[in-house]
Amino acid sequence: MTKVQEDKIEEYQKMVQKDFKLSEEKLDFDSLASVSLHGKYIGFLMQEKKNLADLVRKKKCLESLKYDYYSGRLEAKTLKELGWDPFPNKILKSEIYTYVNKDKDMIDMNHTIQLQEAIVDYLELSVKGISNRQWSIKSAVEYRKFLHGNG
Repeated sequence: MTKVQEDKIEEYQKMVQKDFKLSEEKLDFDSLASVSLHGKYIGFLMQEKKNLADLVRKKKCLESLKYDYYSGRLEAKTLKELGWDPFPNKILKSEIYTYVNKDKDMIDMNHTIQLQEAIVDYLELSVKGISNRQWSIKSAVEYRKFLHGNG
């Protein structure tokens, strides 16, 4: 999952570089394009927030399974379905979450969630950047008017 997310981050970065580029000759077009860009990036943001929520839900399920695994409460059928061997040790109840938090699957899931949060953060900043882009275009137009004696 993390490779997919790393690729997504890169893809979004390339898209933003291309989409946010302003052309001095076409500021009017760029201004109008901002509305559709806003919609485009809001759509991406909503999808990635949904993906993040799904990952958080999956983490809770995994955490519950791991808790049952380390406490010795998982049934043999479930262990077989998951491809896990029974946990060989008996541990204190107070130590279970220590094992759960150090579990490789949990570490990988937390890393995946962190990458997904980075994607969401990046897209939120991109949406804010679209608003700032509008101000930059307005400032450039006003400056042109000033240079030509119209402002």
